[in-house]
Amino acid sequence: MNHKFSKESIQMSELRTATVVSGTGVALVPYDIVNFICEVQGTASSGPIAKALINDSVKELTDYYDILRSGGQTRNKRSSTSVKPFRQYNQRTEDNEFGGYVALYTLEFSTLDVSAVSSIHDHLTSIDGVSAESPSFTFLDPESHRRRALEAAWELVQERFEHQCTVLCRPRDNFRGESWTVDFRDRRDTFSKVANYATEALCAGDVSMDAEGGIARVQVTLNVTFVYQDE
Repeated sequence: MNHKFSKESIQMSELRTATVVSGTGVALVPYDIVNFICEVQGTASSGPIAKALINDSVKELTDYYDILRSGGQTRNKRSSTSVKPFRQYNQRTEDNEFGGYVALYTLEFSTLDVSAVSSIHDHLTSIDGVSAESPSFTFLDPESHRRRALEAAWELVQERFEHQCTVLCRPRDNFRGESWTVDFRDRRDTFSKVANYATEALCAGDVSMDAEGGIARVQVTLNVTFVYQDE
């Protein structure tokens, strides 16, 4: 269905919009949980042989995990084993031909002991046959930090708009927020950058600048469209 709007209605719609005000809120918070992903892979002409090839590495990896678990350093364990055929390209026949089987063991787990991340990762990368990805840092409750940053952004938007009204000699009560957009950004920062961000962290609180694992800069940009208040 096609809708037609008169010139007068378009002008009225444009006149109702007063301005768009943007504000950014930042929360500096330390990471409190770290995730690890490890893989052990072996290929052979048959599935049983491929699995046998990774047995020693898998055992050493799981034994180390059991040590961490006994010390209360792990949580959220997930593990799986798969055996799948794989194909490889034959230049002579110019075709992908059956090449055997690949056995893959995957272990994922998390730790709340952020101070031990380096030693855990060093041990994982020292086990022969284990491929350990770089640890990923995150939060137990990421939304709580985003909410704090959003609240700070809203306070800044209101301050900026009220200042505009004062400068332009317009009553604040003549306007209202009609619509908005929100852009969330989380970024991990190195220790050397944290001090520079401290002055702009509107809701940083009592964050320690020497937190283990680094500091996250949780940033929210809020854009609010203000319109003329209805009579």
